[in-house]
Amino acid sequence: MNNTPTAPGAPLHVLSIQNREQRAAIIAKIRSYADAPAPIPPDQIRELLTFENTIYPVIQSDKRWFFANIGKTEAIQFARDLNVLHSFAARTLEQLFARRGEWSHGDDDPLLWQVIAFAQYHHGAAVKWCFFRHEPVKPTLWPELHALYDFAELHAFASTPLVLFNEESHYRTTILSLYLRALLLEVLNTGSLTMPQIEIADGWLAEWTPEYILEDIYTPRAHALFVDLGTMAGLQVVTGNTAQPGYRYLRVDGLKEQMETVRIQLRAGSTYHGRGAPNAFAMEEHVALLATIERLYTTMLQASASRIEERTPVSNLNADVRLGFDDALRIVSGVSTATGTPGDAPMKFGDLDLSLDLPPTPAPPSASDNRWTRWRIHDMSSKGVGLMVERTTGERIAVGQLLALKPDGFNHFMLGVIVRKLTQRTIGETLVGVEILSYRPLPVTLARYVNARDASPDPDAALIAALYLPGKNPDGKSDILVLPAGNFGLKNVFELPSKTERFRVRINRVLRKGSDWVGLRFEVIGKQ
Repeated sequence: MNNTPTAPGAPLHVLSIQNREQRAAIIAKIRSYADAPAPIPPDQIRELLTFENTIYPVIQSDKRWFFANIGKTEAIQFARDLNVLHSFAARTLEQLFARRGEWSHGDDDPLLWQVIAFAQYHHGAAVKWCFFRHEPVKPTLWPELHALYDFAELHAFASTPLVLFNEESHYRTTILSLYLRALLLEVLNTGSLTMPQIEIADGWLAEWTPEYILEDIYTPRAHALFVDLGTMAGLQVVTGNTAQPGYRYLRVDGLKEQMETVRIQLRAGSTYHGRGAPNAFAMEEHVALLATIERLYTTMLQASASRIEERTPVSNLNADVRLGFDDALRIVSGVSTATGTPGDAPMKFGDLDLSLDLPPTPAPPSASDNRWTRWRIHDMSSKGVGLMVERTTGERIAVGQLLALKPDGFNHFMLGVIVRKLTQRTIGETLVGVEILSYRPLPVTLARYVNARDASPDPDAALIAALYLPGKNPDGKSDILVLPAGNFGLKNVFELPSKTERFRVRINRVLRKGSDWVGLRFEVIGKQ
C-alpha cells in the first residue's frame, strides 16, 4: 500500500485502518486535496468524494474491532486518530468550499451541496469520536458548523434531499439533518453515556433528524431548543422570547412518537438500530439510552419557556391528498373555480389591495381519477396534521414534499409540507407529519421581467403558475409566493395580477425549498 501519496490522484488502496500507518496515509491523502494548486477542476472534487465512499465502509467495518477492544491501548489510539482524521477531512472540505469559485458553477451546483454535506458529516463524526475519547467538544467547532449550515440555508438547499454514501443510496439525508445530528449528539451526551450508547444514539439521530426542522420565528408552543448561529455554542434551552437574527429554533414534533417506536420494539425483544453501524450491542445499552433520552426530553420541556402544542387524536376521519407542486396547484385551482371566488377575498400589502384575479382553471378531478389519494387522519393541531399511510406509500414520499389536502367536511384544500415521517413497524404503517402552510392558498399567474427596470414583462417568457399564501399579518409582509422549482432567487421581479391592477413584486428572501417547489417572500415595488 502506498502510504505517502503526494498528489490527490495518487492511488491508495485501503482495506483496513487498524494500524497507525494506514490511518496516517489516509489523512495525508485527504490533506493533499486542500493543498492542490489552483484552479481545482470539478473532477478532482468528484475524485475526493469517490475516496470518501472508499474509506467509509472500511471505517464502519473497523468499528467492530474498536468496540471489541475498548480500553486497550490500540483502541484508545484508534479513537484519537479517527477524531483527527474526521477533523482533517472537515477542514479540507471547508477549504475546498472556500475555493468553490474554482470548481463550482454556482450555488445550485449539486457538487457544492455534496461538499458541504460531507463537511457537516465529518464535523459530526469528529464530535462522536471526541466523546469516545471522553473529551468535550472544542468550542471552535461550532462556528464552522454554523457557517456551513447558514450558507446552505441562505441559498435554500439546506433541506434538499441527497445521498451521502453510495452504499447507503436507499437513505437520503439533508445538510440540515447532518447539522442537527451533530448538535443533538452533544445535547444527549451529558457525560453518562457509554461508548456503545453514543454509537447507538448516532444511529438513531441519523434516522430521526431528517424529520426535524429549524425555524427563525419563535413559537412558545413549538420550540424548546434554539441555536445561535453567531456563537461558539451548540443547542441551548429556550428560557425567554428574545430573538436575534442568528437564532434558529428547533422543532422536534416527532420525538415522542420516535421514542415510542423504540420502546415498542425493545418490549418485543428487538434492538433498534436506526441508521447506525451493524454492531451487535447488548439490549441493556439500548434500554439505558432510551431512558436517558426520555429524561432529557422531560427536563428540557420543564426548563424551557416553551409548551409544545398538544395534538388532538382523531378517529374515523380521512383527507383527500394530492402530492407534489403540480397536482397541488391543479387541485387548489380547480376547487377555487368550482366552489367559490377566493379572488374576492381582500389581501393587503401595506396600502395596496392585492385581491387577486384568478386565471382560468380546470375542474377538480372525479372520484375515479387514479391519482386521487385518501389518507387517514391520525391527529390534528392548529399548525398541522398527522396522517397515517401504508408503509409502502410512506417509503415513496419524502420530507419536504408539498401537498394539498382536504379533510372530510372541509370546503376547500389547504396547502402543507411534509416535515416528518415515522414508520410504525408493528402495524406496517407510516405516520406522516404535515405542517400547514396555508389554510387558503390562492392560484396566481406570474409574468417574469428580464430586467427589473423593464416597462413590461418578457413577452417571450412563459407565464408561471404559482400559489399565493396570505400571511397572518394584515400588512401583507408575511405573505408567500410558492413557485415551481427553478432558477428563482433574490432580486427576481414578477408581475402579479390583481382584480384591478398589476403589481410589480421583487423577491427578497428564499424561505423554503423542496424538490419541485420554492417558497419566496417578496416586496411590492410598483404597479402598472
